[in-house]
Amino acid sequence: MNLTLQNGFVFHISPECGALRAAVPGRGRRAYALGDAHSVLLSHRWLRTSKYPLSLRWGAHRLMTANSEVAGAPAQAGRALGPRYKWIALSNTTLGMLMATINQSIVLIALPDIFRGIGLNPLSPGNTSYLLWMFMGFLVVSAVLVVSFGRLGDMFGRVRMYNLGFAVFTVASIFLAVTWMHGVPGALWLIIWRIVQGIGGAFLFANSAAILTDAFPANQRGTALGLTSIAAIAGSFIGLILGGVLAPINWHLIFLVSAPVGAFGTVWAYFMLHDIGVRKHAQMDWWGNLLFAAGLIAILVGITYGLLPYGGHPMGWTNPWVLTALFGGLALLVVFVYFETRVAEPLFRISLFKIRPFAYGNIANLALSMLEESLRRLQTDHLDLWQVHGMAFDNDPALFIRPKGAAEALEKAKKDGKVRFVGFTGHHNAKVHLGMLQTGFPFDAVQMPLNAFDANFKSFERQVLPELNKRGIAALGMKPLNGHGEAIKNGVVTAEEALRYAMSLPVATTITGMDSLEVLHQNLQIAQNFKPFSDSQMQELRDRCKPDAADGRYELYKLSLKFDNPEARLAHDFPLDTEQSEVKDMLGAQQNTGHPFPEKQF
Repeated sequence: MNLTLQNGFVFHISPECGALRAAVPGRGRRAYALGDAHSVLLSHRWLRTSKYPLSLRWGAHRLMTANSEVAGAPAQAGRALGPRYKWIALSNTTLGMLMATINQSIVLIALPDIFRGIGLNPLSPGNTSYLLWMFMGFLVVSAVLVVSFGRLGDMFGRVRMYNLGFAVFTVASIFLAVTWMHGVPGALWLIIWRIVQGIGGAFLFANSAAILTDAFPANQRGTALGLTSIAAIAGSFIGLILGGVLAPINWHLIFLVSAPVGAFGTVWAYFMLHDIGVRKHAQMDWWGNLLFAAGLIAILVGITYGLLPYGGHPMGWTNPWVLTALFGGLALLVVFVYFETRVAEPLFRISLFKIRPFAYGNIANLALSMLEESLRRLQTDHLDLWQVHGMAFDNDPALFIRPKGAAEALEKAKKDGKVRFVGFTGHHNAKVHLGMLQTGFPFDAVQMPLNAFDANFKSFERQVLPELNKRGIAALGMKPLNGHGEAIKNGVVTAEEALRYAMSLPVATTITGMDSLEVLHQNLQIAQNFKPFSDSQMQELRDRCKPDAADGRYELYKLSLKFDNPEARLAHDFPLDTEQSEVKDMLGAQQNTGHPFPEKQF
């Protein structure tokens, strides 16, 4: 069967093999195979036979797709994308993610050599901002633009935007590598091109996952996305190593190393990747983009300048401009969320968070991202112990073990070698601890309050500690001095008695706070001269504390909201009544460093 196109191409379909071949006029009748019976894709807008005209939109229809290996939307025009295309897409996007994440962290180790090379002291007054922006510029820009660039990919082609990102990233790497200026001009040059590099990185981050989603069938997408995630995580640590190795040789090399990789990736992506997703022609949500960008930039800039000294303080969290940026940025993001629920084509569909697996999965990913950032800042590749903090409510065990929840995040981090041991903490209710153990999750450690008063009031020692020892789970005892040492100040027990009691229990570690060198030396002396209490001594101390333990006066962390964080209540959709005295204490207490309103007074 012959099909003639308006531009002169003649297609011949062979009924024997089901293949489609094209004969090009004026080129010796050379045939070009475009596909087979399993995956045949025609690209030309108008296709007609001698008898029946066929209208075919560009890349909008698939012919004879019996067992195509490329899942999802139709492929790009003029291409028969065989089973190898998905692996080409995976290898290229993995290279892009690896390159981008390497460059996120490569500067961190190399900063001393960079500033030495351009002859600028970043620690002198007035120069600290250059140090911060040299490292933070890439991160701020990529974080702000990634959502908007993802939307552009949906509208104008994901591969096109991805290729653009590769090209921008490569050009920025070249300009960074050829830096010739010194002093402040050199620092500004580097910061500007790091920002441009971050723009390229945002294009890569925003569209790589979408390209893989288009290329892989549903039963293989998780594997593909997981491999790129591994590459991204590996890149953050490879960057630290490369920065430490290359910068002492010549600091220009930390930028030059990306140039050939980026050039190769750009050419490879241009010729080998194809837009096989359906483009959605939509209106750009300009107000949403503006609100999101302004809010996020304000918060990130506020955090950045909060790290600088101000008014005689080592950090700038009391700086009015920092507070204005933080709270102003938060207000803009609140307006952004409200606005996104009112527009027909929002930048981000807030309603997605009503889908619990989606919401829980994002929370788990956020936890893993925070872990990665902590590891990068600590300049290590793993933590010894990672714990879920503050198990306090009856439904916490169910929330912990739910699909895409914290349990999966802990399991993945341990499997990936990011943490050696995992556990949980809590000080409210021993029954919640038992509920966590009953989930069946293989915890390595559990942290809880253990002291002479606990034995007679809502006791963790009597209910939880025996179960931990039975299961071989490490018990971590905290609050041996009852939080703030009120019982010691009132003469009920001495510090030595309290610590010796806690350390005499069958625990792996006793954790106690120290707020002065005097307390540090006191605790060191007690630990160095430690002799466990006998059973009779332990019981004698329990009996002595029993009258004062009955109402929990020395263990208010088991009773009062004052010791909670607002996030814990908000995560459970529990209300916060700011007129309630205990909530006022919770939000305003200076010792509670986990709450989000350190300067707020009610």
